[in-house]
Amino acid sequence: VAVLKEAIRLKPDFVDAYNNLGVAYFKTGEVKGAIESFQRAVSLQQRFDCQGLQLRRDGGRRLQRQ
Repeated sequence: VAVLKEAIRLKPDFVDAYNNLGVAYFKTGEVKGAIESFQRAVSLQQRFDCQGLQLRRDGGRRLQRQ
């Protein structure tokens, strides 16, 4: 978690870092942090206007591009 937060501090638009932070929070039971991180990842991804982005149905653990 600390490494991912540092990566985000250095590059605030680092989508994969937010997604991975969400996964880390989810695995430790920090649901609120996971949701916030996933939402930020999706928000940033949409801002970059990449099409085909979807949250996987397995709890939103990863972002995928088709």
